[in-house]
Amino acid sequence: MIRVGLVAAALTLALSVFLYRAMLGMGGLRGREALRLAFFSVAAAGPSLLLTSYVLDTLGWSSNVAAGGMAAPLAASALVVAPIEQITVTVVVWPLYRARRLEHVGAAISAGVIAACGFGVIHAVETMLSAASSWMLMQVVAVFLTRVFCVGLWASCLAASRASSRRLFPLIWLCATALEGVLRHVQNLRGLAWQVTAALPLLLALFSSLWYVRANYSARRVLPARQSRLGILVDPRGIGTVRASWQHSHRPALLHWIVGGAFVCFGANIVGLALGIVTAHSMHIDLSRVNETATGAMAPLALLGAAVLSSYPLAGYLTAKASAADSVFEPGVAALISIIALAVLLSFTAPLTLVLAIALAPVAFGLACLGAWLGLSTEGELSG
Repeated sequence: MIRVGLVAAALTLALSVFLYRAMLGMGGLRGREALRLAFFSVAAAGPSLLLTSYVLDTLGWSSNVAAGGMAAPLAASALVVAPIEQITVTVVVWPLYRARRLEHVGAAISAGVIAACGFGVIHAVETMLSAASSWMLMQVVAVFLTRVFCVGLWASCLAASRASSRRLFPLIWLCATALEGVLRHVQNLRGLAWQVTAALPLLLALFSSLWYVRANYSARRVLPARQSRLGILVDPRGIGTVRASWQHSHRPALLHWIVGGAFVCFGANIVGLALGIVTAHSMHIDLSRVNETATGAMAPLALLGAAVLSSYPLAGYLTAKASAADSVFEPGVAALISIIALAVLLSFTAPLTLVLAIALAPVAFGLACLGAWLGLSTEGELSG
């Protein structure tokens, strides 16, 4: 597996270079300072991995899914693996914070990203050297990007220009650590088919969040904003348009349409699920064949998941059209309420499906907001 370990090292190094270059445009660390931070992160990775292994062996826990259930692996990821890794990265970044080198948000986030990348390269090589299959490379990439995302969350609070956020650093650090533990369990501790169905859409949502931070804090000059037909202040960057469509400060929130939109989401979910069942029946797909270790056997769950996801942009579009609102706030909050209620319902009926619902929740929320935004755009064209 030495060859596979080298491939993992090359792939994670390429991702690290890509992220480093992306951070340069928002005032990230440069040159020797970035190399020094990456070196200390690589040096700290070895002892951290040894400490993690020692603690897990002492407690008798395993980070792999056991045949008896998923409670022990989840506890191992959330209470041991993720905290030790986050503490290691924090210790590496902390001297720069104490030296007041993280003045701006871009510098703070880039410091966290660089430290997480250095740790991730060593972790990727260590994982692939002991992997039983080359398919583990997908897990390595998923864990790598998840760690970078979670570190970036708390690293943004260390910027000197955001003094108000630094008081929330302990809380955000704990939330980011818990999030990484749960995502590690979703991505790294299930079968290959589960990763294809749940981890890849979730990684798409995480990458979109990183792109949002890159666009929002970019140091480049952009064109001045302009007024749209809806009277909304529009940023020439596409992501600014979507962000501006959430603003509703000129009027109170339409609470009755938030409740109505939640029921619309529920109805669209039922319709989407019914269409998925009909489609599966017409294609002679047995919906009882669900196996998280075989990719082909996950086709029924993937089909039903795609059918339910397709209902969210439709629900957002219908809510925006019916409410005649000039912002995405009501449809977005309605979709969020629907997603949370669905997750709570699944926690009582199908705990395994709850993990899939949590993984796809960011994608569903984004699709609902996109549908609502398209509804607003269409309304603006008609009124114009």
